[in-house]
Amino acid sequence: MKKSLVITLALVFVLGLAGTAFAANPFSDVPAKSWAYDAVAKLQKAGIIDGYNDGSFKGDKTITRYEMAIIVAKAMAKEDKANAEDKAIIDKLAAEFKSELDNLGVRVAALEAKSDNVKWSGFFRARTGSDTVNGAEFHNSATKYYLLTVNADAKVNDTTNAHFVSETRYGYTVNGQNWAGVGGTHNDDAQQDGAANFFRAWVDTKLGDTTLTTGRRWAGYADNTFVGTEQDGVWVDLPAGDITASLFYTKNTDEGDGYLNNNNNLYGINLNVPLSKTTSLSLLYGGNKDKDATDSENGVMDSWGEITLNAKLTQDFNLAADFGKTNANVDNKHTNIQLTYKAADVNNPQTWDVFVRYFNSGAYGAPIGDTEWNAYLPGTKAWTVGFDYAVAKNVMWETLYSHQDGTDLGAFNGQTRKLVRTQFDFNF
Repeated sequence: MKKSLVITLALVFVLGLAGTAFAANPFSDVPAKSWAYDAVAKLQKAGIIDGYNDGSFKGDKTITRYEMAIIVAKAMAKEDKANAEDKAIIDKLAAEFKSELDNLGVRVAALEAKSDNVKWSGFFRARTGSDTVNGAEFHNSATKYYLLTVNADAKVNDTTNAHFVSETRYGYTVNGQNWAGVGGTHNDDAQQDGAANFFRAWVDTKLGDTTLTTGRRWAGYADNTFVGTEQDGVWVDLPAGDITASLFYTKNTDEGDGYLNNNNNLYGINLNVPLSKTTSLSLLYGGNKDKDATDSENGVMDSWGEITLNAKLTQDFNLAADFGKTNANVDNKHTNIQLTYKAADVNNPQTWDVFVRYFNSGAYGAPIGDTEWNAYLPGTKAWTVGFDYAVAKNVMWETLYSHQDGTDLGAFNGQTRKLVRTQFDFNF
């Protein structure tokens, strides 16, 4: 009750008794040459504020930040009468004196709304490890590198949101080559470190219960093991009760992903079906409009299907499993199963989990796949064990070991691969 009374009295002083009541305020002064004086003078001239109670703004007298905050509060109360230029001045003053306004019980609501309009997030990753095939270094991987990802999500209006992702890499190696330049251009000198900058931007709009998404974004299904790549296109999400149908028509942007080429036109539908509070099912059917682009010596892959099951088996055990098949002539099946015990939470320090994963994909078992930066490749049977540990709030440590056997048609031609990775993600 006493706190409410104090706030009420403060508001009375702010909005009605603004003059000499704070003449003896012990807080710091606003510097004599501060831009705030000219800004307030302009607002007074425009009739937005009238200075102290005697109707004049004493611009020749240095005042405290709290006295200035009182004047700003009065301007905020009349902001609806201001033009665009004067509103911008009021917002700038409100930002400058926000702390004093907060202490006086005056919320800068308009300013808060604008500052909340864009949400920034991202993470910095540092990874190291080893990757060998029959004892020799295997370059078709991304074992040692640094990565910075920055995300922005902006509210355009009540039905539309805009998003962008900027991704910068250093030391990222694939197929024995480092990546350099905008858009992921290969550098022919495999020994030279490079950086790659990727930029994705898209917009989603609510049309009733339907969501329409357009632009360039990452599109992944089945934990990115069956389909996972950067794509340009259109996605439409249609809810029907508890089921959501996602339709897509996209163009692949990364040449050499799986057995699809750059600019291949893809289409399909993905159904998300909740079976219970702890179990869900995902059904994917897709195809490639450019059938000739997937032609190979061993098969043509222009349509595919996949089913994914996610289940919380007990309080501590979680299962994720997906099974897929393409219409290629040979090696056309795909299996990926992971069992996880406990759950590491980046927001909850000292939480952890351990996992075991079985991966078995024919050389033509999936059309595209970014299986955690080439940890798993087409034509591979693999067993993996690993753990995640939240070192501190927003800091996650992951380490894994994977033993892999390649098929004759696979990425490492029937040989044995041993992969060790450890990485730290610093989220913000």
